Amino acid sequence: MRILKAIYGDQESAEQLGLNEDFLADTLKEMCSDAQSSEGFKPAKKHKRTDDARGVLLSRTEAQAMVAWSRGASRGFAAAPAAAAAAWLVQRGAAVELLLPEAEGQEALSSRLRGLGLLAEFGPAMLETASSERAAHIVEAVAGCLRDPEASGRKAAAETLLNFGPSVAKASRALPRLLRLVQKDPECSVREAAAKALGCLGHDGLRAMDGLGEDVEVQGLKALTIGTSGMVGTVLADRLPDRLEAAEAEDEHALQRRVRVAEALGLRCELATERQLLALAQTLQRDPEQQLREACAYSLGQIGRNNKGLTSLARAALEVGLEDPAGFVKEASAAALKMLPQLGAEDFDVPQSIWQ
Repeated sequence: MRILKAIYGDQESAEQLGLNEDFLADTLKEMCSDAQSSEGFKPAKKHKRTDDARGVLLSRTEAQAMVAWSRGASRGFAAAPAAAAAAWLVQRGAAVELLLPEAEGQEALSSRLRGLGLLAEFGPAMLETASSERAAHIVEAVAGCLRDPEASGRKAAAETLLNFGPSVAKASRALPRLLRLVQKDPECSVREAAAKALGCLGHDGLRAMDGLGEDVEVQGLKALTIGTSGMVGTVLADRLPDRLEAAEAEDEHALQRRVRVAEALGLRCELATERQLLALAQTLQRDPEQQLREACAYSLGQIGRNNKGLTSLARAALEVGLEDPAGFVKEASAAALKMLPQLGAEDFDVPQSIWQ
């Protein structure tokens, strides 16, 4: 595949050797046939190809088989040569819809989820080099999956858009569909994924969330949008530490709001401030709610891993978390500590009193 990429990238060499779209399609067909055999699939009796203005190189069956070939990759799609080949073909002009079949049933859903996973991993780099029109087409195709009848498909589509970052703005239907999921989706995990993806739309996403009211559920989802909104959400993010504190009479919904606030602070990653980190550290040390302390530990790990200037503080806070009376909070703290980079000599000891 690397040889094909190198030669096909040189138009003159490709023409001399006959490496046109038909050649690539035939090569891919052989690869997909091997993939089908390795997965126990029966080869399709017919391969109906569609060559249209978008440069479709794959049949639906071929694309699904190609994505299925990545199942055995335990280290993500980047470790699967077939997944990289599929991403390259999409980049060259193959219809991205072929990775996202709209048919009903578990087989099609499985293919969509794998296709969305592939796009989540390879998509950001693909969008950087694609033409404006091509990038918009890819993002629109993923936004179309926000209407998936299955919650897992809707959640995966929102997570893929989150990975696309600001490129989400290239899809005109992304904002209204994400907002609809935040408002009406019955699954909590889908609402949360959609709220995070809205943050990639910057001011537009934040304004859209502002129009949803101020009930406890919406406040927590707004925090997630702020967490992924980048620099445009800096002022709003500065207010999040105060929302970690419990109200006098806290019910389940109020606790969930605080958990989402803790998660939102972790989503700030390299943009997080010392005040935000210390708020998480204090909550990890003092709050009576185990679920919230666990969320704080995870967010401390995210910040410490991505913000070198706060790694020392994060490490000190998480070491206190190792003494937590709740076993799963200890485990979360230990896992977060493993996420932190080793800074060397500059990684100085921080006294516990700094957040007390």
